[in-house]
Amino acid sequence: MSRERQQASERPGWGRSAAAVALLLCAACGIEGVPLDGGVDSPPADQLEVEDDASTPDVIAPGLLRVVFFNVGTGDAILVQAPNGRTLLVDLGIPQVVPTGQEAAAARHVADRVEALTGRRGVDYFLASHFHTDHVGNIHYAGDAVGGISWAVQSYGFQVGTFLDRGRAPAGNSSTQGEYLGWAEGFANRRVVDRPGADWVDLGPDVRVEVVAAAGAGVAAAGSGENGFSLPVRVTFGDLELSLGGDLTGQCDADTADVESAVAPAMGAVEVYKVNHHGSQSGTNLTWVRTLKPQVAVFTLGESAFGYPHARVVEALSPVAALYYTRDGDVVLESTDGRAYTVNGRAFTARNEAEEAAVPVPDIGTDENTNALCGNDRDDDRDGYTDCRDYSCSQCPTVSACP
Repeated sequence: MSRERQQASERPGWGRSAAAVALLLCAACGIEGVPLDGGVDSPPADQLEVEDDASTPDVIAPGLLRVVFFNVGTGDAILVQAPNGRTLLVDLGIPQVVPTGQEAAAARHVADRVEALTGRRGVDYFLASHFHTDHVGNIHYAGDAVGGISWAVQSYGFQVGTFLDRGRAPAGNSSTQGEYLGWAEGFANRRVVDRPGADWVDLGPDVRVEVVAAAGAGVAAAGSGENGFSLPVRVTFGDLELSLGGDLTGQCDADTADVESAVAPAMGAVEVYKVNHHGSQSGTNLTWVRTLKPQVAVFTLGESAFGYPHARVVEALSPVAALYYTRDGDVVLESTDGRAYTVNGRAFTARNEAEEAAVPVPDIGTDENTNALCGNDRDDDRDGYTDCRDYSCSQCPTVSACP
């Protein structure tokens, strides 16, 4: 539903990109078949410059809200394109399972698709939801980027107006935090998101982008699991609302903070839910589902050693939402008026506040604190899953012998 609009802030500028390449690209496709060699060199992070708006007549203003959930395997890369053409990219990582030599394929796919849709190889804002490689990519050795957002910028000419991330505090338990920040802190056009607010991203008067929680919502302790520090984002266009929560956690066991239950009231009801943590058992708790009441749920996943999506998550969402999977190709949402919208061509109608209030609380099972799937001292993402290549057989309860 409509909310109070944020004040416009200075818009990052842009350089001209090669629009001719965009005409050759399809409107929705996966990463398969994308060439891996080549690319253009760009200067180091601290030498990059952003040009003035006056030099960018090739920017496409679509006249609609477009959100693209890219097929990058089990990982996240989500484009939000406002009617006026301004853009936000949430995450750009390396898939959890990727053959050697293929690390850059996902970033190339995203950069090419962004150029096809916007007329430029870049975005106004890049937001790192958190610091895992399937969300920000990988940087090895002396700052060499092998994939993800750093490769797109350094090796493929991808431009970013403003970088956003949570910075060094709170510290999570992932070494990627330091590796990514060692690269990103070289950019002058970078901001640290240290509080909730709608002033971090300005996509113009029609689209509100709000970070609804920061620093693990005060629930995740410093040094704990990186996923709990994901920056949850709510996008609003008229009555149409989306939840983009990275790998936000809602599990009740001792090793995973229940951040979802703390954030759910601030996120509120939405039409479209990007499923937290690729459908892992550690996210999408029942409090979260009952509060968000989504019409559409998008799973960003492909091949994974963890067996995503977990059956409990699918079972909780199936009664209330239409389910989409990026493993089948890019998932594209479009709306011209913030009321009617389509997802991969299927029509939906967004709900206003009164209609959302009238939606009954879904009957989707028992609370996690009494659910046998929770708190049983093992990673339930592997329950009933037979691909144990990365784990000992003792951790896969249904497998009697290593494959």
